[in-house]
Amino acid sequence: MATPYNTPLTTHLVDDAEPLRVRVKPGGRLRKESDLLVDQMRTIDNRRLIDGPLTQLSAAAMRRVEDAIRALLDFAD
Repeated sequence: MATPYNTPLTTHLVDDAEPLRVRVKPGGRLRKESDLLVDQMRTIDNRRLIDGPLTQLSAAAMRRVEDAIRALLDFAD
């Protein structure tokens, strides 16, 4: 099971903004293409997740998010 990241999304898209933003395609309950704001990860109360996630990312998209987090935190591969 993939690690659940609680990261804000925005539909205000900014091109070429990685590693701070990772583009997410619509899917599940996510209706519009969005940017995942990697630099705004946060902890939230699990009760906010009652309806489940808006979408689930593919393995390739999760690797892009994980790479962005590593770059942001200056962690080696």
